[in-house]
Amino acid sequence: MMLRSLALFLVILIGVQSSGAQISRSGEAPPLESLIREALERNPGIESSRYREQSAEQRIDQMRSWMPPILKYEFNPVPIGTMDALSYMNMNVFSLSQMIPFPGKIAARVDMEEAGYNMATFERGDDEVQIASEVKRTYYELWMMQKKLEVNRELQSLLENFVQSAQRMYEVDMTGLAAVLSAQTNLAKLRTEERTIKNDYNKMLVMFNQLLYREPETPLGEIVSLPPEIIPRDFEELERLMIARRPDLQAMRYGIEMNKAEIRSARREYYPDIMLDLMYMQMPGGAEDRFGAMVTLQIPLAPWSSNMVTRRVSESQYQRQSREKALENMITMARAEIRQALLDLETQLDIIRLYREEVLPQAEQTAESALGAFQAGKTEYLMVLDSYRMLEMFRMEYYMAVADFHTAMAELERQAGIIF
Repeated sequence: MMLRSLALFLVILIGVQSSGAQISRSGEAPPLESLIREALERNPGIESSRYREQSAEQRIDQMRSWMPPILKYEFNPVPIGTMDALSYMNMNVFSLSQMIPFPGKIAARVDMEEAGYNMATFERGDDEVQIASEVKRTYYELWMMQKKLEVNRELQSLLENFVQSAQRMYEVDMTGLAAVLSAQTNLAKLRTEERTIKNDYNKMLVMFNQLLYREPETPLGEIVSLPPEIIPRDFEELERLMIARRPDLQAMRYGIEMNKAEIRSARREYYPDIMLDLMYMQMPGGAEDRFGAMVTLQIPLAPWSSNMVTRRVSESQYQRQSREKALENMITMARAEIRQALLDLETQLDIIRLYREEVLPQAEQTAESALGAFQAGKTEYLMVLDSYRMLEMFRMEYYMAVADFHTAMAELERQAGIIF
């Protein structure tokens, strides 16, 4: 009995000591902040948003410009039926035409394009917030999978030692065949789970590299640590900052300003533009050359064309009202989502504290107690193995709780419009 206890005690000790081995990876992962910066600099979606912003900026100076002038040349040919073509002299007319917009039209159009540019700027900012949030969430998922793989390999190391010991003990008739088969079955199951974890990790890594515009197989390295678990306490201040600074809300506000400028621009269409023509005429037959001028006015409120102006005003008013209600709805939803994110944080923090202060210490005590009972000959070694397996599984659940906390924090930061 003493020989059996000593042999199994050494097996358990070796297994426990080997469980601290780290997973072999390509060095240490870069800090999360540097990965977010890399994504913001290289992600094609962000680059597309920048080009949209620059495109909107180019329209501002376009709206400040008048329509290009028109240069015309006119000549009067020989009238039909005139036979004396040699003695007939043509009259040549040179004219320059310029459309002059009614005062206020250009200013309204410039206001509209400036608001559109500001809206594009904040839309780019919202895209950056979304990308940063995706990088954070994926980073935490990868950390959790690394920890899951680490726990799996620790359990495999423990079971491998048990299998070898059980086989030796079976050969000398110190244990039954059922113990050997049980350990082998559990070891095979863990190896199968390892392949599944690796596959999930590699798929998640491909997604992560896509966010950073890297090659799909680029290794990340070992994620050594995560930020501390801290919940924002000043909820009112967080909500105020969210409403004031969140990029998508700001973009919607500038969309409303753009609609207001569209209304002003549409109402300016009630007033006519002016077409000014300056002419120089070369007279036939030696007559003195002449200068002339002509002014042309549109009639925008003619019965057959007035709907073009009045309906445009109505269209812009409805668009503004639609955006105002959409903004109101977005703020209401954002407030609800930020409260939900805070509730998730508080729940996950409670779970983390429970595992740290109660579950893990109790599981460690249980494993130590099982080992002591085995040494005293009061239990089988499979009970010791089960207690250590439960300890490792609780560790895995603890890691999942930590990952869930940071994922909820990333969601809260997305709702508040925070990148770093």
